[in-house]
Amino acid sequence: MLEGGIRLPASSPPTADPLAPRWGEAELHMLLAWFSLNLEPPDGPRALRHAEAALALHPNWRYVRDNLLPQARRHTDGNTPGKLTTVAYRVRRLQAMLAFYSEAFGVRFRGVDTGGGLRSQFGELNGLTLKFVPIRDTVDFEGFPIHQPGFAVSDVEAVLATAQKHGGRVQDAPKRRDGRVHAAVRDPDGNTVELYGPR
Repeated sequence: MLEGGIRLPASSPPTADPLAPRWGEAELHMLLAWFSLNLEPPDGPRALRHAEAALALHPNWRYVRDNLLPQARRHTDGNTPGKLTTVAYRVRRLQAMLAFYSEAFGVRFRGVDTGGGLRSQFGELNGLTLKFVPIRDTVDFEGFPIHQPGFAVSDVEAVLATAQKHGGRVQDAPKRRDGRVHAAVRDPDGNTVELYGPR
């Protein structure tokens, strides 16, 4: 029922009314995260997906950020070596891409400032964040590869060391942000991989 409620807004056109309620979808993600943590045994990966989806809609929600998210990470870390959580696309036909992914898959997008004067669009799809980043007329593809997967891992430094061992390199050194460590690495073929982890 809760998952059906999350899909429901995708069938309605967005409203420009500043007084329209905007918390319903995030509340449903929060509830699914809470229920997942209270299963026996807890479903950490599912809780993490929904907690991250709720925060993507409302980044300053303290209950989710400071309570549910750390619990979900504790039940997730160590269970798997890494979980795909984001995919970034460099796009040329932004409006057409938004229309296709919204209509075909029910993704709801929101504008996000991603630096350098770029206004990107982020959307949630079953716990996976799709990031559509516009391509400038002249783009440095060496500095900005076409696609970028992002993985949640238990140890960012270990993944960086593994990449370097196999001929990759560190692109962005680890930095702590939003309660977790962020970094980026180039794999042996030069593709950028974003990393998120507790350490």
